Amino acid sequence: MKIIIKHCFWDILRVVTSCKNCGNTLAGKFCSHCGQKNTVDRINFKYLSQQFTTDVLQFERGFLYTIASLFYRPGQVINDYINGKRAPYTKPFSYLVVIIAIYIYLSITFGFGTIMQDLLTGIQNGLTNEERESPSTIVSVLSWFNSHYIASVLVSVPFFALATRLAFYKSALNLYEHFVLNLYLSCQRMIIYAILGPLSLLWKGFEPIPVVFSLLYTIFAYFQIFNQFSLKRRTISILATYLIFTTLALLLLVSITVLHIEFLASD
Repeated sequence: MKIIIKHCFWDILRVVTSCKNCGNTLAGKFCSHCGQKNTVDRINFKYLSQQFTTDVLQFERGFLYTIASLFYRPGQVINDYINGKRAPYTKPFSYLVVIIAIYIYLSITFGFGTIMQDLLTGIQNGLTNEERESPSTIVSVLSWFNSHYIASVLVSVPFFALATRLAFYKSALNLYEHFVLNLYLSCQRMIIYAILGPLSLLWKGFEPIPVVFSLLYTIFAYFQIFNQFSLKRRTISILATYLIFTTLALLLLVSITVLHIEFLASD
């Protein structure tokens, strides 16, 4: 009799209890539709501290785990994510937003320039006074990208994605998967620059070092990601990647510059 009552009570509970996330009828500790827990904790200090520890400070999954893993085994992380093993890693767009916020904060705090600022400074040093004062020069375009650094990062990712897609054309990855892998690598380059950027304020001549480390890291990552190819093929494809990317970037800059000149002429 007790067993029957117990089962009846559980059947009633199962009917009237629904998931707070998707509304699906619950029949256990977790929702069979969306995976949310049956019991939902109230938001308080304990809840927030647990979430922060779980989502941010956990070294077996989450944000810091993603940062560290992308530095020492980028090929495994990115291939895992593309192939469906995604639970341990921060999603690419969430990762991008957090990294950009950290980069901007450190850049403002320490006062070091962006990667685009270093490029812009080098170009300006090579121009004549008349060219620097000309509003139609390509420096104006670079200045815009420098002042809109987030936009410049977002613009560069599709170009890198197209470049790796063409250079590693025998890879099974589609264009969107190339976009994801290059989005992760762009975030790592920002981290490198955020760490090494302040050192350029202490030592004269240190400015190129972050760029060099970013380049070396990207090459290292490409070698790991596309490890199904021979060393020779990977080397050639990586060189082709940078050649294609540079060509696409120059075409973009020239196109914007021409439009800028025509706009000024129309005024």
